[in-house]
Amino acid sequence: DTALSNVRERVDLAKPELPDDAEDPIITEISFSDFPIMNITLSGDIDLVELKRVATLLKDDVNRVKGILDARIIGGLEREIRVEGDPDLLAYYNVSFDELIDAIRQENQNIPGGSIDVGDQTYLVRVPGEFEEVAEIEDVIVREEDGVAIYVRDVAEVIDGFEDVTSYSRIEMEQAVSVIVTRRAGENIIRITDELRELVDSYEAQYGNSIDFTVLDDVSDEIREQLHELENNILTGLLLVLTVLMIFLGKIRTGLIKFGVVA
Repeated sequence: DTALSNVRERVDLAKPELPDDAEDPIITEISFSDFPIMNITLSGDIDLVELKRVATLLKDDVNRVKGILDARIIGGLEREIRVEGDPDLLAYYNVSFDELIDAIRQENQNIPGGSIDVGDQTYLVRVPGEFEEVAEIEDVIVREEDGVAIYVRDVAEVIDGFEDVTSYSRIEMEQAVSVIVTRRAGENIIRITDELRELVDSYEAQYGNSIDFTVLDDVSDEIREQLHELENNILTGLLLVLTVLMIFLGKIRTGLIKFGVVA
């Protein structure tokens, strides 16, 4: 907090020297706990829609791991149903865009169906009404005039496509989908990454024939290496102390007693 305050004071002092058209500087505190701890990348000879679907399932399972703050997906394609009204046809049938939108919205919703008592339990009933097929949208009646129905397909084109791509993920120059994992501050990275790798192994067993799962940027690798070096240093220090004690005291048993190894 002190460092952040000092930086803000120095930046405020420097502001008068900045060009008049420069934007105001932003001072932000960055915590290393906010950085991702693992990147799980999915690739293979299948389309990006299927990769995105599996990545979404993996993301949901990752979020169930204790200590996970967030898991987000980069890359892939998201299905999108677009209804593109034809201005000429709308004008011909005297249908406004708002009327077209309202007709679709009213049909694409679940309807409350009251309640039902089963034994001691009361259950709310809802009638499903959301669209499942593109044809259902095309068959929506926008208006009826003189017994003649005007359907969505009469004034608009329903396109089964994809949302505009806003992020990309690639591995070895091939398109992929990545799941970026962030942990909560203070949580054990070693335990979390072990559980994540077990989760990835389970997905490989299920989808390994068509999808390659690659773990990248696993920060626990560096931590494990540091722990290994620390253990080696402790063991080396222990051996050196024992050696010095035995050399100066002359007797192994005395040295061990002094060190507390032998009672």
